[in-house]
Amino acid sequence: MTSSVLSLGLLAVVQAPFDHAFSARNGAHLAVQFDGSKATAAQAAATAHAAGVTEAAGPYPIAAALDTTIGTDCPKKDFAGHDNHPITVTTRPDLGSTSGMDQLVLTQGRWPTSPGEIALPWQHYATACFGSSVVFSSLPGKPSFKVVGFAHSVTNSATAFATADGFARLTAAGAKSDEQMLYRFAKAGTDADIATDKQAVAAAAPAGAVESGQSYLTAKQQAGGNARAYVPFLIGFGILGLFMSVLIISIVVSGAVAAGIRRIGILKSLGFTPSQVARAYTAQAMIPATLGLVLGAVFGNLLAVPILGGATKQLGAASATIPLWVSAVVPLGTLLIVGVTALIPA
Repeated sequence: MTSSVLSLGLLAVVQAPFDHAFSARNGAHLAVQFDGSKATAAQAAATAHAAGVTEAAGPYPIAAALDTTIGTDCPKKDFAGHDNHPITVTTRPDLGSTSGMDQLVLTQGRWPTSPGEIALPWQHYATACFGSSVVFSSLPGKPSFKVVGFAHSVTNSATAFATADGFARLTAAGAKSDEQMLYRFAKAGTDADIATDKQAVAAAAPAGAVESGQSYLTAKQQAGGNARAYVPFLIGFGILGLFMSVLIISIVVSGAVAAGIRRIGILKSLGFTPSQVARAYTAQAMIPATLGLVLGAVFGNLLAVPILGGATKQLGAASATIPLWVSAVVPLGTLLIVGVTALIPA
């Protein structure tokens, strides 16, 4: 039962992992960065009423493409002091919010709470250095932040998250502060649609204010590239797990019934009809099966947390859990298998 829950759950979550994550976290179709010297926060916010926009969030202060170095306090000396990925830092009123657009997910640690803390994506920082510092090597004074968490946006709208006071440290050190707006549109299924939507936003902003626009389709394509490598193997293991579960249940139940052939003969000699004997053995098989179903469903859901979390992390999607329908369908299907495999030999 545990194997079946895990296998079917794995099959369910690896299908279109980006689409599942994008829907669950209300991802933005387009993230637009406005030049802070050409558009104020109020002017950026006014673009929420551009043609085709159905929902908008922001503006959020943002500083893009800042060069960083892993701090010398990293316990892994091979990484200490080495150049890290350039990162785009932003701040939001509530980093851990579970409502609104582009909900961020914390995969390890905690959210920053002080000006000297920051959260990065796990891909952008050596996990061996978690808890040590990251240095903004391209800024005067080279301000450093302690990495207290790993977090990410489903569409990579930003790659580092700080408190408002922490972001102010970067601008004080010379980082250019722009404004970012997030949008969802009535029509955004193709690159052409996104291009039209971006033009509508640009038309609603001061001339030349739009610096860049990041489409969710780009993030989807990147996630899809990872998925194409992993999904065939995950599906294969899922199907194999289901097949082995059915095989094991069939062998065990039919073997248990067949082992009672002498008792079946005695019951028939006492006057029980073949159908009565068959029904009795089927009901008898259901008793331990029901207990196994309950325990297996519980263990399957508990084991799914680290297993599915690791699988979806490799797929570039949000962490997933076993869908509720899996926990309902698998027990019913297993009871059916037990009943059939007990009834036939009985």
